[in-house]
Amino acid sequence: MKIYSYVYTFVLSKSNFYSYILLDPVRLRTGDIVKAQVSFTTVPLRGRWHKMLLILRAVTLLDSSAVCISRY
Repeated sequence: MKIYSYVYTFVLSKSNFYSYILLDPVRLRTGDIVKAQVSFTTVPLRGRWHKMLLILRAVTLLDSSAVCISRY
């Protein structure tokens, strides 16, 4: 089974529009401000029982300035 990592950061381009670029997940650190995109789904179990699952779709790095400042 292949696991895909979708981690993005947004940057301001030359035309003053924000665009998303793919980011290596190793760059995320404790203290970073991120936005997580998730989906909820349910799957049936035995009888009338159901289980709710949380599916992580994407993580977007919004701000890492606090981590950068604390390193110096």
